[in-house]
Amino acid sequence: MSKPVKHSSKSTVLKNNDDIVSKNDVVPVPFSIPKNFLYSTCHTLGHDLKSPLFVVRSYTQLLQRSQDKDHLKRGLTLMNEASYKMENIINGFIELMDIYTISYVEIQSISIVELLQQMRCKLTPNYDQLDQSITEELSINDIKFNESYLNTIVEALLSNAFEHNKNVPNLQITVSTKELRGNKIALIIEDNGVGMDLTSQVTKDKIKQPFYRHDKNEGGIGMGLAKINAIASMTDSAFILDSELGIGTKCTFIIKQKSHIQPKH
Repeated sequence: MSKPVKHSSKSTVLKNNDDIVSKNDVVPVPFSIPKNFLYSTCHTLGHDLKSPLFVVRSYTQLLQRSQDKDHLKRGLTLMNEASYKMENIINGFIELMDIYTISYVEIQSISIVELLQQMRCKLTPNYDQLDQSITEELSINDIKFNESYLNTIVEALLSNAFEHNKNVPNLQITVSTKELRGNKIALIIEDNGVGMDLTSQVTKDKIKQPFYRHDKNEGGIGMGLAKINAIASMTDSAFILDSELGIGTKCTFIIKQKSHIQPKH
């Protein structure tokens, strides 16, 4: 069982809006991206692409001059890794912009049990202990939301939990659902891992930004929480992140169970 993470001043609410209205099965969404957000994202995108491009260019020049087989093998390996990183960065940016520019969102009834089973199959090759580490405490199984968005949320949070806690023995991740007042359901994913220090205002401000990584030595491109925040913003949902250093992290995504979401204009 994972250790409970206390709600405190260390928590940061990435999005919270209760104005959700039910009408039909399609969610119209306005095109709205703040200019400063777009500038910051594009600036970071360019900065993050410079490093792998430098690796590719440097080893291309080296290989043109060298006949050493070891240089050739190492150069090809590093260029392949750099190309893979660039592909992930570009794909992450495209996915984020797709969320912000979507014209409508379809709502489906989604089984959390089935979704978690799919995630186990998808993520287990990357994280050996994933299946043994996840505990389900589902008071509600079926959630009305966009299936693609919910897949993105769960995959990002589970991947983050394992990526940030690779060296934590007996890591436990609990996935739970809870019915809230106002016909809302909370999807909660928490772990007993290393946690984060959210007392810094800089961390609070940056943690939801695209391409931000709390630990530069870890994998990933820093897009998971940014996409979740975008989904919350465009569907008038709520995403709450609680974390305490040495205790663990708790992520809560709150969805109102209505067939139609009337976004703010």
